[in-house]
Amino acid sequence: MGRSTLPRDYDIGRSLADYLQRIMALERRLAALFGSSTPQSVATQFARVTSTANQSITNNTQTTVAFDDELYDNNDMHDNAVNNSRITINVPGIYTVGFNGEFASGADYNRVIGSILVNGATVITREQTPGTGVAAPPRVGATTSRRFAAGDYIEAQVFQSNTALAARNLLFLSEYSPIMYAARIGGN
Repeated sequence: MGRSTLPRDYDIGRSLADYLQRIMALERRLAALFGSSTPQSVATQFARVTSTANQSITNNTQTTVAFDDELYDNNDMHDNAVNNSRITINVPGIYTVGFNGEFASGADYNRVIGSILVNGATVITREQTPGTGVAAPPRVGATTSRRFAAGDYIEAQVFQSNTALAARNLLFLSEYSPIMYAARIGGN
């Protein structure tokens, strides 16, 4: 009879000691990935926020994006009424953070910029989209990972310039514009 092609985990000849050894190896791997945190405590710190209406962005002006709706927020990281441009870190650790936005169509954009700031001052990631000369909606997205202390907060800012020198709308488009998020991916 030929050799079995099933992975070892399906081998009915394995003993309880083999399974216990495998479980302990997986626990060591989890400790290496998450430190003293558990996967549950790491994954339970997250917020994803959006707006429910377009936001007018003045030409040639850096503008902080307001978010008045929470898609997810399991640890009071966002407030829809007070400082609604912020996601505040309540539990220190390493987080992945991001922003995505889409502007109204126009063929005369010079550039569009999306940034994420920490504590209202320090830019930690930025993306710039040059004008294309095509009447298409310019999109910006910025994402990064960073260690945060409790009390730090992030904000998204956008900038647009166009040859008409006109304000343009940052569009509300249900699932992807504007969106800002923070999710804890590791302990201290």
